[in-house]
Amino acid sequence: MATRRARSSSTSLATRSFELSVAAPQVVAHRLTRMMAAGPGLSPRDQKEFMGMGTEKMAAFGQSWAAMWMQACTVQMTALQSMWRVPPASPAAVSRMAQRLVTDQAAGMSQVLSAGLKPIHAKAVSNARRLSRKSR
Repeated sequence: MATRRARSSSTSLATRSFELSVAAPQVVAHRLTRMMAAGPGLSPRDQKEFMGMGTEKMAAFGQSWAAMWMQACTVQMTALQSMWRVPPASPAAVSRMAQRLVTDQAAGMSQVLSAGLKPIHAKAVSNARRLSRKSR
């Protein structure tokens, strides 16, 4: 079960990473084109768009760090609880428990990265959609 969850988490992480790598350059290109076309005199629409750029980045990165912190705490708490469940009775049991702990931690790191990428991905993809719809 943990393997299936880890696999879907890494797939989701890979998918989000790919979508972000496509959406971010689109947004940057659109905004730079707008900045170049606007020149020194910005319209109210351009002012709103350019002010929102900084605000949305700070909000997305704040949400990202908070999500990563919460997910890391969850992963660490799960690891701690798994070590307290059953005391190992033999060296082989200790080895199996250590291997399981390493596997769970690797899956947990994927979950932490996925949680951190989620808000940044959501904002970049929504911006790409929004900016591509509007007439230039």
